[in-house]
Amino acid sequence: MLTSTIPTQLFELASLQYIDLSENNFTGNLKNMSLAPSLQYMYFTNNSLTGPLPSALPESIKQAWFSSNLFSGSIPTDIGVGRENLTMLLIQNNLLEGTVPGLLCDQDLRQLEADCFGNNSHYVECSCCTECF
Repeated sequence: MLTSTIPTQLFELASLQYIDLSENNFTGNLKNMSLAPSLQYMYFTNNSLTGPLPSALPESIKQAWFSSNLFSGSIPTDIGVGRENLTMLLIQNNLLEGTVPGLLCDQDLRQLEADCFGNNSHYVECSCCTECF
């Protein structure tokens, strides 16, 4: 198990296509993710990442898993917007609140998972989620 912050330089690697840092104890915010032009798959599930969800995802992104962390606040209105290849976004088991943005719903994702049942004190309203927790 790795424990640290995720170096921002990681997202500056031009040929990076796949990153799986799940099941560790990474902390801190995710920043500058849009700088990785070739990144298609990113998995950050089950860490201790904090702050807001990243608003800008790489243009080539297909799957983004941010579930089971400590992300908080509202879901950025522009997350995933214009990312035509994005098919899967997992944001459940965080401390998010508010509403899943309509622009994200318009993306017609194959899989969109969020905390929309209100089983805990933090939940989001989601009219387009494929699965609610």
